[in-house]
Amino acid sequence: MTIATMFLLMNPAVVALIWLGYRKERPDRTESRTLGVVAVIAAAILSVMVLIGESLLDALDLSDETFLIAAGVLVIFAAFQAFLRIGQGYALEERTWLVVAVVLWLTSPAALAVAVAIRLEDGTGTAIVAGVLAVVVALSLGYLWVLLFGDRQSLVLGWIRRVLAALTVIGGVDLIRQGVLSI
Repeated sequence: MTIATMFLLMNPAVVALIWLGYRKERPDRTESRTLGVVAVIAAAILSVMVLIGESLLDALDLSDETFLIAAGVLVIFAAFQAFLRIGQGYALEERTWLVVAVVLWLTSPAALAVAVAIRLEDGTGTAIVAGVLAVVVALSLGYLWVLLFGDRQSLVLGWIRRVLAALTVIGGVDLIRQGVLSI
């Protein structure tokens, strides 16, 4: 369930909304190469967190169980943030801000916590692969939506975002449950 939470947390609908905000300000630009830049940066940040996560928990003197509960709470807050993002547009005029906005979404504190939780459950390799795949899937689906539909289906995109956010809450509750049951 934790790996599924990682995929849901990256919510491709939000990625599409960020991209649409950029294209609204600069309709002449398609910036498909930006996908690669964002993917590399986000995957690198998630991978580094996976590698240092357990050491960080030891330095903070946090048990795995306590961390899972805290990660679950972070995931639930992130899900509510994605759910309540109704009508908020993104006005991004520069490609740099597009990269920053998407990377910050994909490597939110909740995503980093879930990456470490996956490492605690399934190991380093699985956590890195899950993080990289989640980044690639979210970017691909978000950008594919922009290419296929543009702004025409923004109402549907809003509902997709809400449904994914609601499903993410289940993942957060599951993380809390895992932490509580481990105590």
